[in-house]
Amino acid sequence: MTDDIHDDFMKSSRIIHHTTKMDVTLTDRKGKIMQQYSNHAIPSVLGRTADDYVYINGVLIDESPNKYLHYTNLYGIEYIAAGVYRSDGYIGAMIIGPFISGISILDFVQEVIAENNLPIGERKELEQFYQSLSVLDEMDTNHFGNLLVNLVTGGYIEAQPAGTSATHPVIDYEQVELTREEYKETIEKRYHHQNKMMEAIQRGDKEGVEKELDTMMDIFVGFSDRIPGSPIRSSKNMALVSNTSFRVAAENSGVHPIYLHIISERFAILIEKTDTLTNLKKLITSMANEYCDLVHSFSTGGYSPHVRKAMDHIMMNLGETLTLSGISEKLHINPSYLSRKFREETGISMTGFITEKRMDEAKIYLRKRKHSITHIALLLGFNDLNYFSRVFKKHTGLSPRRYAAKA
Repeated sequence: MTDDIHDDFMKSSRIIHHTTKMDVTLTDRKGKIMQQYSNHAIPSVLGRTADDYVYINGVLIDESPNKYLHYTNLYGIEYIAAGVYRSDGYIGAMIIGPFISGISILDFVQEVIAENNLPIGERKELEQFYQSLSVLDEMDTNHFGNLLVNLVTGGYIEAQPAGTSATHPVIDYEQVELTREEYKETIEKRYHHQNKMMEAIQRGDKEGVEKELDTMMDIFVGFSDRIPGSPIRSSKNMALVSNTSFRVAAENSGVHPIYLHIISERFAILIEKTDTLTNLKKLITSMANEYCDLVHSFSTGGYSPHVRKAMDHIMMNLGETLTLSGISEKLHINPSYLSRKFREETGISMTGFITEKRMDEAKIYLRKRKHSITHIALLLGFNDLNYFSRVFKKHTGLSPRRYAAKA
């Protein structure tokens, strides 16, 4: 692409990104990225985005300028793209995405892991990634396709405002002083309840969170009304601060940073995408509850550093071979010492902990009934189906088949 053409389409890409909050990528005819406006980082386990861009250009280069492509890759990640043309022919593509269609995230992630032989330990990260993506229906994709075709064939025109007008209000200084005092009280109240909320999240206490939420929501609305400009922007800023506070609370409980980073990034994106105070209030409620769930599932805050590291390693590698000697070697800790400390602090042997976490994952898969029992066993690191069935029955009192049928 020449510099002037690149600049032209770069402006259009930026407008689409800021208006829709969707990722927009401008590539040359070989799939090389020329410009990208992005909120998402594709997890490395899902392959290279560059391969998708090469494929998209390979299809569009043979199409006419009025055609757009709705492309879905092996992992269910979708894109809308249109070719960019000039007098000498096809020169590249403008691509919107990633996004997904309206589906059950948990079911879909399990299918992606199973069908592509991905590590079971990646499930949480993949869930968070897919949940952060926009969900578009068929009408949405058609509209985006039409938008792209018209943009890339029509070129970019700089818009100008039709005119401006301004009024100069009379300042009531007594009212200003009163507003300042109310503002101070609101700030103090906000921080008091925010600290209470953080304490509840650190405990994973959903009841405690619920008690604080109503007050927090009232403060959000009241605070936004007192700030000139955009109320939704003011409330979004407060929601972003809350996201950071909730992340810190969960971190203090001992949740591993990898889980915190994923959920924090996802909610930061969702906050920016929200366009009404009502939806923002719902999102904050969901955010607080998800951080509580994270604490319940992954908190290791009550344990010594060595035991925490062992637990984190186990939970992120459930599909791999896990043994005391292997984990000890990985963490550079004496096996006997680690085994003793683990049992002292958790009340269960390391082998028992590994089995418990694997069985928790197995129950999730069996309840969905999307995969064979053999496949589930392999996903969780069991090479012997009979052994998996015996362990599962000992853990739950039911065979895998019976458990799935009852679920």
